[in-house]
Amino acid sequence: MKRLLSFRQIIRRNLADIKARCAYRLILNRPIDEGALRHWKSLLTEDPCTITSLVNSLFLSEEYRKNILRFPEPEKIMMNYLHWERCRLVRSLPPAEMILDIGGATANNPTGALLTMGYPHHFDTLFVVDVPPKGSLEQMASCEKYDVVKTELGQIKYRYADMGRLHELGFNDGFFDLIWMGQSVEHIKEVDFDFILPFIFKYLKPEGFFCLDTPNRRVTSLQAGDRYIHPEHRIEYYVPDMLDKLKENG
Repeated sequence: MKRLLSFRQIIRRNLADIKARCAYRLILNRPIDEGALRHWKSLLTEDPCTITSLVNSLFLSEEYRKNILRFPEPEKIMMNYLHWERCRLVRSLPPAEMILDIGGATANNPTGALLTMGYPHHFDTLFVVDVPPKGSLEQMASCEKYDVVKTELGQIKYRYADMGRLHELGFNDGFFDLIWMGQSVEHIKEVDFDFILPFIFKYLKPEGFFCLDTPNRRVTSLQAGDRYIHPEHRIEYYVPDMLDKLKENG
């Protein structure tokens, strides 16, 4: 006897089907194959947030790189290309047991930005520090807070606080193998970044890594003139200024 589906389940399955088909059509410019449809439809029905994993998997695919980026139309493809390059950067980050992601929450996605963008290595614990839901434009769409989230790669622990209060969160010296700030340093004042940098290096193990990416002001000034490219950006750094700041802090 077949189990009858509820109206809610039918709607979720139909939406999952539409999302999977649209993602392939919009990103790879082709219909989704039947095997991929069954796979993603099942995942999306179970958890709608899986759409982020689907989108990133397409952006990171060899098919996208070879067929879509090969002859790009710059005005149409630039944002996709930048996202693809950021994901490639995240996938190149080193393996680490203990990780701190400063500013790494993703609205309504408990796995956070680092895993969503393709960090590939197993870890013990990933701490995500970010403002609470509604605390920023990025978090405006968030519906709930997270505490501990289990993933196939390791457990994620959330700490909700302003980045400038990093020193108040009780992390031990030499605790982290990797500290990551992905497109977040530009969201705090320069004086606040100067304040937390010593703590960042204090929390790193002697052979640990501090990695970040942030908009290059030399480029954004061409794009936006005297303005910044995001309404919540406090500063956009020139590369030499950022390098000097990091060297001054060891």
